Amino acid sequence: MQHFTGRVPVTSTAGGAQRAAVAVASRSEVGEVLAAMAGHFAARRPGDRITPLSVQACTAGTVYNLRGRTCRSSGKALSKAVVDALPEPDLSSTRGQYAAQLEHTAAAYGWGPDDDKPVIPSIPRPRPSTGRAGQ
Repeated sequence: MQHFTGRVPVTSTAGGAQRAAVAVASRSEVGEVLAAMAGHFAARRPGDRITPLSVQACTAGTVYNLRGRTCRSSGKALSKAVVDALPEPDLSSTRGQYAAQLEHTAAAYGWGPDDDKPVIPSIPRPRPSTGRAGQ
């Protein structure tokens, strides 16, 4: 069956082939969000107690930031996948301790500490000219 989204016709299937492809891509994105959340909790008030509200707010904010700071990026599906993957916070633990749990969970989703480094090397700027042509 064909549905028209306004720009590109999209074919919907009842089978799991398309969903399986999305799930594989989402797994990496879930790991990225979990790692970013771990960095947030480790850097900002790591000695404070973790709260369910801080976990929810961090999840929403991190998905929003990683999806290009727009609400038109299917962040709802990613948020749900992240919430399903989140470790249950122990309310007697600190934000720093929860960050360690998030790092462990991100690793289980295939996201390591080196995964946020640039893949493409930066290109150095041209050398400044000395003002003397031909010398």
